[in-house]
Amino acid sequence: MKQRRKKAFTALAILMFAGAAYALFMYFTGLGIPCVFHKITTLWCPGCGISRMILSVLKLDIYAAFRCNPFLFVTLPLFLMAIARKLWVYLKYESPINDKWLDRCLLVYAAALVIFGILRNIPALDFLAPQ
Repeated sequence: MKQRRKKAFTALAILMFAGAAYALFMYFTGLGIPCVFHKITTLWCPGCGISRMILSVLKLDIYAAFRCNPFLFVTLPLFLMAIARKLWVYLKYESPINDKWLDRCLLVYAAALVIFGILRNIPALDFLAPQ
């Protein structure tokens, strides 16, 4: 149990440090990692705009954050709660438990993300494209 906790918190600390370092780098340089999918296809992927969205949230510019990626802006808190639940179950129980409801919810979330990725590339719905 202690080994699991140590492993999970180490991974979480590394992830948070990397995210904070990337956010600071973007904030001070204005440079970010370009979307390879967009560079190759000129289509917007479901995740396009997430870096700018997070920077806008950190600046407390909620409107700009929403305009960068509306779907993820609205649903990211729910997704993070689902991941927190998965982590809690991982840390609490020695053997993995079958959480069918949460797994189905995450599949629906993934399907909705794909649908959003398709819709944001329809010219009539250009308000869904990153601004």
